[in-house]
Amino acid sequence: MSVFIGDIGIKIILEVGVDITTAISQKIKYRKPSGESGAWTATQETATSISYTTIAATDLNEIGVWLLQSHVTMPSWALSGKIAKFSVIATI
Repeated sequence: MSVFIGDIGIKIILEVGVDITTAISQKIKYRKPSGESGAWTATQETATSISYTTIAATDLNEIGVWLLQSHVTMPSWALSGKIAKFSVIATI
């Protein structure tokens, strides 16, 4: 599936790798192609994964390779997941 600049309704799912059913907070950190970084508030997708669905054209507002990383806070610890990459491409 291709992801285009400004797409709304794109569901991003990241596997965390451990049971996070008691998580206090979940987020997906991102780094845009320009180097700007931020985070989206995620929801639990499964016992071991989190997700975020783009809700505004500004969510995916740069063309190029984006880096994503899960971050989950549990009652007694916090962890970051592996870094994933995906490309946002231009429309015609």
